Formats: sequence, C-alpha cells, structure tokens
Amino acid sequence: PERVIPTDRGTGPHVKGRGREKNIQQSNTYTTPLMTSAIDNDTQAKLKALADMCLNFSRELQNPPSIESGEFDTVKFKYTIPDLGLLLSIPGDLATVLINDATKLTIACKPPSTASAAGPTIATLGDTAFRLAGFVESVPVSCGRTYVGSIRRTAGDALRSAVALCNSFLEIPVAIEADKKGEYLISTGQLWEACKHMQEKTPADNREAVAAKWRLMTGTLEDGVAEVEEFVREQETGAGEDGEEEEEEEDGWDDVLGESSKVRLTKEELAICVRCVSLFKLTRMLCKKVLARCILTADVSKPEVIAWLDQLGESGAAVADAVDEFGASMYASENVVGQARTFVEIATELVHVAQSFAEGEHAKWFEVSNCRMRGGGGFGQFHFWDFID
Repeated sequence: PERVIPTDRGTGPHVKGRGREKNIQQSNTYTTPLMTSAIDNDTQAKLKALADMCLNFSRELQNPPSIESGEFDTVKFKYTIPDLGLLLSIPGDLATVLINDATKLTIACKPPSTASAAGPTIATLGDTAFRLAGFVESVPVSCGRTYVGSIRRTAGDALRSAVALCNSFLEIPVAIEADKKGEYLISTGQLWEACKHMQEKTPADNREAVAAKWRLMTGTLEDGVAEVEEFVREQETGAGEDGEEEEEEEDGWDDVLGESSKVRLTKEELAICVRCVSLFKLTRMLCKKVLARCILTADVSKPEVIAWLDQLGESGAAVADAVDEFGASMYASENVVGQARTFVEIATELVHVAQSFAEGEHAKWFEVSNCRMRGGGGFGQFHFWDFID
C-alpha cells in the first residue's frame, strides 16, 4: 500500500507516489502499511535449526569437560572470548562477534522479514555459536575446575539466550529449561547482557575465578551471620523470667512468618548459639584472610596450586552452607548441638586447607585460628568443644 501523507491542499488527503500527488476523495482517515508478523517457512526452519543447535551446545557445556590436561593460555582466552562473545553475545572477541551477529539477525528477522535478508544472518550466527562452543570445550580441566566451570556456565547462558532470541521469531518455539520466549527486543537485550557478562567477567585464570566465587560466598556468609545474630538477640530479649516465653498479643504475623516466629530455645541451646555467634565472627574474619593471604597471592603457574585453589573454593562454600544449616536448625529448634559440631568441623577443615600451602606469618596466623576454633593450644577463648560435649 502507498503511504498516505497529510496535505493542506484539496479536499482530502493526498497520496504520494511516482513523483506526483493524487487527490483522493475520502474521509480524513489515514491508512498505514500492511505489516505482517509472519516469517516464511524456510526462514522458520533455519531459525529452528539454529535454536536446536545452540540449545544442544548449551546442554553439552553442562557436562564435565572432556579434556583433562594440555597446554592452554588462559590469559589469551580471556581476551579472545570477549570479542567472540560480542558476535554471539558472549565475552571477549567472541562476545563482540556474537553481539554483532545477534543484532543483525534481529534486524533481518523483525517484521516484515525476507528470506534473502534473514538467511545469511542466521547462518553467520550459527557459525559463531559453533566457534564459541568449540572454543570453550577446548579448555582443559588442568586450568582449574572453578575456572572451567565459570567459562562453561557463561557460554551456556549466552547460547541459551541465543535460543530465546530465535524463539521470539518462531511460531513454535524450541523448549528450553527456563521460560525464555519473549518479545524480540527483550530477547536481544538478554543476549547482549549475557555477552557483556562474558566480556567483563571472564576470569584470566583459576585465581580470578576462585576469588570471584569467594566474594559471592562471603556475601552469603555475611547474611547468614547477621541472621543468626538477630535471632540470638530476639531470643535473649524475648524470653521472660526463668526462660519462659512471654505472652504476646496475637497480631496475625504468625500466619505470615509461620511457627518459627514462636520458637524459644532452651537455656542450653541459647548458650550454644551465643558461642556460635562468636565463632561465626571468627570464621568471617578467617574468610577475609583466606582471600587476602591465600587466593589473591596464589602462584597459578603451579598445577598443585591450581588444585589447591579449587579446594579452598569448595571448603569456603561448605562453610557458608553450614551457617545456613545452623540458622535453620535454630528456627526449628532441632539438633542445635549437632549443627554446631558440624560447623566447627567444616570451618576447621577450611583452616587445614588454607594451611597446606600457607607459609611464614600466614601459616602462623592460620595455626592460631585453628587453635581458637578447637578451643585448645592456650587459645581457649571459646572452649567450644568442652562446652558442647
């Protein structure tokens, strides 16, 4: 349809076409171009094939790496992935390529789309996705489990976002784990975000990967410690004489908070929790020291140090989980003593892992921490084991 333009001449709107204006005797109603959202069957088939391929690649990256060891330059990879990421919407050089390809595909496929415009962009994005998946699959485990896992997750997110982009144009979308079908501009934005994450967050080595994971873990630990402290304060101030629960006016909050809002620990359980708060604070300081004295100074040119960093990451995550478990046991008033024992064992294991490669004053500091955790060696500030036996 020809585009109707307004005019102040004549009795009606005029239509511009072939270099002349034709007066049209009609009401002052403007017509708009017919815009179809349908994409031809051939383009639909190509988009589906691309979505299936990206989804399969993302699922393969969820499996353990197939290459155990080999020469691999992680620093070079850090800057290659970002550019490839742009192409495919991922980190590094690859990320740059991903983003560019995704943008071109969006422009070519948005209504009204033509097969001649959409076909080449679909093929190009498919090539980039193939390169990305192959590149990530080539990273050996010897680079560090934390590092490899970070790379594979980031690439997998970008590939799933590419599936979501394809789905926004497909009449019958490809099923993916999460609900990622949406309007194409939103899907393009998701892919851009995945690529930017790959560009900015791709670690240079296992040291950077473990450090990033450690900072997230310590944030979780901080939240857990704060929750336990708040609960203990409520227990100390909310009980009447002889430890009996004060009568509280029904205000309806129990229906929202559940029965845990009524929990009252025994004197013995509360005493253990008070001691645990002190222990948690010590553990919080321990985690900060591990980051500064072990992780950030690690020599990743040594394979044994790379493996040690992975152990630290796993031990730190276990500590954060143990704090959460202890908090849950307090709210349920179940096995507080058992959870306290478990936490001490897990926190002590973290100290042992840190000690295995610590030297000089660092080794001495961790030995002091171990003594405090165990309540021995003259550092009986907590006397934790004697208290809960």
